[in-house]
Amino acid sequence: MVLDQPSLASGPLLLCSAARVCTSWRAAVAASGAGTTNVAIRDDASTMEELRKGITGQGQRMALVARVLGRMHGFDNWVVQHARLIRSMQLNGEAGNTACWLLEERAEALGSLQLPSLQDFSCRYLPNSAVLAALPSSLTRLDIAVSSGDPSTKSGAKALARTVKGLTRLQSLRLDPGDCSKEVLPALQELPCLVQLELAGGMYGCVSVV
Repeated sequence: MVLDQPSLASGPLLLCSAARVCTSWRAAVAASGAGTTNVAIRDDASTMEELRKGITGQGQRMALVARVLGRMHGFDNWVVQHARLIRSMQLNGEAGNTACWLLEERAEALGSLQLPSLQDFSCRYLPNSAVLAALPSSLTRLDIAVSSGDPSTKSGAKALARTVKGLTRLQSLRLDPGDCSKEVLPALQELPCLVQLELAGGMYGCVSVV
């Protein structure tokens, strides 16, 4: 009953609480196609304050990464277990980058499950090809940021282009920076439902086409 009620099943914290007390939770998730849960990962106040002040050394950086990783422990397992329930996923900040990295570590499991109910995916980090391949054709909104100067950007952009080509229900696409769009733009011809395109940063500044 909880899984079929959007007002209840939209919150990951409530689902986690239910999972602790319900012995048939996995079976219920497997049988449900509700797709009402919104997952939003962002930095906590202490991480945001540390980033605002600036990271001054490798030791400080490693300590920050370790702390964020501790907070995100088990996120990948949760996503794999609840893949059928997730409607949207926003991965922001250091916590979002760590969450994306954890998903990459579970790429094989994600690839076999996919994320069948996912409609909205936003990430401040370019996922690897295996995570991109887990995005379903039912996705309607995609917002991806690519780190400037990342040596994997070119190959990542090609993987992103292959993914975008298969997202036949995509309505909104945002790329930041838009420089990687030269790999992606040709794939847009395959998207009959696309009504909004935004290329942010890089050589484009900010270009929005509606």
